[in-house]
Amino acid sequence: MTEAKSPQETADRLLDRLATLSERMHSDGEEQLRQLDQRARDWIDRGEAATERLVQTIEKEVRAQIAALRREVDDLASRVADLRKTLPRKAAAKKRPAAKKTSAKKTAAKKTSAKKTAAKKTSAKKTATKKRPAKKTAAKR
Repeated sequence: MTEAKSPQETADRLLDRLATLSERMHSDGEEQLRQLDQRARDWIDRGEAATERLVQTIEKEVRAQIAALRREVDDLASRVADLRKTLPRKAAAKKRPAAKKTSAKKTAAKKTSAKKTAAKKTSAKKTATKKRPAKKTAAKR
């Protein structure tokens, strides 16, 4: 059958088991801490790598758009230069006489409008305003 154990032996066995369990829990806790720390570092590394890739992609796209814009500006500049080569000969000859004619037309237009405004002013003076009789109001108390 079973032997009778002294209370001291039972307490010692219990303390040994508690110490073993405590050590096991401590080592398991440290292992979980290491794993969590490693996961956190992995997530941080992945996030930094993704951010770096995103920044590189954005920089690449911005450089491509700036290059395209420069090409368009250069193209427009060359088109303007081509237009300037063809326009100055014809436009300069036509613009000089036209400028003299327009100034003569403007002064004539100013004179006629001045005459019309004078005529309007005199006609406005001729019309008299009619006086209306004063309205009767109730006396205030």
